[in-house]
Amino acid sequence: MYWIDVTVENNTTKPIKTTINKGTVFEVKSLNSGAQCLVVERDVHFTIPPGVKVIKVPAHCMNRDASIPHHVPGLLTPFRFSKSFLNQQHLWSQINRG
Repeated sequence: MYWIDVTVENNTTKPIKTTINKGTVFEVKSLNSGAQCLVVERDVHFTIPPGVKVIKVPAHCMNRDASIPHHVPGLLTPFRFSKSFLNQQHLWSQINRG
């Protein structure tokens, strides 16, 4: 398992509660980097106080043949991996099944 550092910003004066859902896909900013995309392992509930906060989000690699995304900038995508998975091996198994 890996951790994604997600920077979130709250421009209001009150805390905001939100969730990053299991299966949410983050891609590497530079697709030419050779690093893997990541899929969020479980629902992550958190509160964003006014200002900026970094959230640690647990995730698994999606591309078995690509390199580990160590300190590689990434982007949130609109995609969600909808199949159920329990761990890294199970996720790869689900991906391989199509």
